[in-house]
Amino acid sequence: MGIFRKRMKELREGKGLTQQALADALNIGKSAIALYETEKRQPDPDTLKKLAQFFNCSVDYLLGLSNECQGTIFVHSALPALPVDVMSFVLDKNNHKLIKVIQSINAQGYSNKVIEEWLLSLSNTLKFIHQDYQVERNPKLLVQEAKENYKK
Repeated sequence: MGIFRKRMKELREGKGLTQQALADALNIGKSAIALYETEKRQPDPDTLKKLAQFFNCSVDYLLGLSNECQGTIFVHSALPALPVDVMSFVLDKNNHKLIKVIQSINAQGYSNKVIEEWLLSLSNTLKFIHQDYQVERNPKLLVQEAKENYKK
């Protein structure tokens, strides 16, 4: 088995993703993922870059030029299988603090189900805020309202 094919499949399965879920997250076809994993097709440089960013590793690692997948900041099995949109949010490098919170919650013994419910609730809350509080609202008022609602 070729190193790229093996590593890509291990990384995808390590995140609990199907080929379709990975394809959706990268905005490419499922058949492309299947072809990469069977070595019937090689990804172009842009797709290699997307894969490396998504899996938080280097292109060198994917291609077998390095044996270190640096930058992985959480254990994949510590996260529950999440919907693709939530997983993409969690894997975004801008959300590393959130990932550390998840690690902390998991280390305290909370189940993956509790973590999943919390993340889904967070996602729904963010969608609500985005829909209902557009630019015309004062962000300081929004924070105050959230604090008041939380106390109830």
